[in-house]
Amino acid sequence: MPNTPHLVAVLRIVDPSGQQQFALVDRPALQIGSATDECGLTLTGPGICAIHCTLRWQNTRWVVFDRGAPTGTYINSRRCNEPTALCPGDRISIVHHLIHFSTLPSLELPHVLARLRDSPIRWLPGHAPATSPHTPPAPRKRTSSRLLVCLALSAGLALAASIGEAETSGPSATPAAPSPDLSPGTSSSSASNLSPGTSSPPAPTYVSEPPTFELPPDAVGLGRPTDGAILHALQLPPAPDYTIRCPAHAHGTSATIGELMHALARMRNLGYRGELVVGDISRLDGGQYGPHKSHQSGRDVDIWLPIRGGRYARGCPRCTTDLCRPEPGQVDWRATWQLVQSLAERGAVEDIFLDWSLHPKLAQAASDLGVPDAEVLRQIQHPFRGRPTLIKHSDGHVHHMHVRFRDPPATDR
Repeated sequence: MPNTPHLVAVLRIVDPSGQQQFALVDRPALQIGSATDECGLTLTGPGICAIHCTLRWQNTRWVVFDRGAPTGTYINSRRCNEPTALCPGDRISIVHHLIHFSTLPSLELPHVLARLRDSPIRWLPGHAPATSPHTPPAPRKRTSSRLLVCLALSAGLALAASIGEAETSGPSATPAAPSPDLSPGTSSSSASNLSPGTSSPPAPTYVSEPPTFELPPDAVGLGRPTDGAILHALQLPPAPDYTIRCPAHAHGTSATIGELMHALARMRNLGYRGELVVGDISRLDGGQYGPHKSHQSGRDVDIWLPIRGGRYARGCPRCTTDLCRPEPGQVDWRATWQLVQSLAERGAVEDIFLDWSLHPKLAQAASDLGVPDAEVLRQIQHPFRGRPTLIKHSDGHVHHMHVRFRDPPATDR
């Protein structure tokens, strides 16, 4: 990703029938063409190549790169024969599709619009987003400002909405047509997170390619999880997709914070819309605190078990936060299995600790989702204690799972 924060590109795409859609391009590159698995913006029709052209942030400008399509790419009615920088108001013509180009002003936070989404999703003007972007921390920060990040995101989305309304308001304007949701299919548990009789939320916010995601690499754990510290700790930044129970105890290594954010983003990509609560990780400098025996070197993360209905109760006098911890009978076990798989997908998790009494419920949920029995036995220690599985027993972990991320080799740091 370039050192200079790129301006968010706003594209108004008009298809041959006159229907319109809008796209916010918040990452350094956007492939445009007919290949749905390679392009963040997909166009259909004769003459559209698989990857027709690329819109890329280069130095301080958005630049169009034609990819050699026989039908060509035209900018303001002139064929694009070499990389061509764009200005707000320029028109990109691709066969019978017309793309009006403009930009949003920079929010001056290089990472505020970084995304962890692994699939393109679509934005319709005038609607609140159904899901919200992640906001990784700026380099070398010891703390993250919830207010600053939220204000920046709100400003960007509000400005995008005002642009969309202005573009579509006029007596001769053609209203934006609803388009198919490009996000992955909804998980079996996500349907339970919608109130009865409620229609699905409006299509989500952004169209763009998989992100280039960067975190400061120098936050490393020292010693063991049960006797250690953290050097240059990173704080998990506030984000609309999850709730941090205690920001003062949400510091970790670069590897832990990055992998945790990827896993929680994966849950959203699977369609889960319920609340996700991150509990204790480590203190700013690591070391022992509270009742924890571990959580000292920035590698351990407590994640609350997902709850049926997707929303935790509020105002419980027993809890140290406004959110009430879930009881085993309230847990959405299918969503819990999906959370485990999201955590395990990249191979960065060393152990997941869960009370022995809950293993059968998780195993049953996996079987109900069609997971082969051999795979369930490979991942869940029950019914034989001491087996080398991912999910192991640890007393008292009935409201949350304790996730221990691997300590990457020194060469990976």
